[in-house]
Amino acid sequence: MLHLLPVSVCAQLAPRLKLSHSDEDGVLAVGDSLSLSALVVNRAREPVSGTLEWKARTVVEGVAVPAPVRLELGPRESRTLEWQLALEQAGCIEVVVELHMEAEERPRVDRTRIAWGPEDIQSPLTRQE
Repeated sequence: MLHLLPVSVCAQLAPRLKLSHSDEDGVLAVGDSLSLSALVVNRAREPVSGTLEWKARTVVEGVAVPAPVRLELGPRESRTLEWQLALEQAGCIEVVVELHMEAEERPRVDRTRIAWGPEDIQSPLTRQE
């Protein structure tokens, strides 16, 4: 049986969030810079508003995360926000971008992992006893 949705339901398309970066494989030399881009697309016929928040999960100290950005997007409008990131020591980082829309309970989330100098990462040795 085919169920048809009212046009008003179809018109309420959720915003789209896409995180990308400028490096092909996400592995860089220590000190190299990487450009991260968060694309937000309002696919609805009405304006939407919310907040975009960057997060960095890493054991490397001193990673400065951009402040949250308030977004107001008109119908079918898109906006790209960027973050230039470089690590001055070997390490890995998981970058998470969250889009908190006023009309939604849960944020839209996208993430990526990047490594700087992975061959130089020193892990403590462990021994089974």
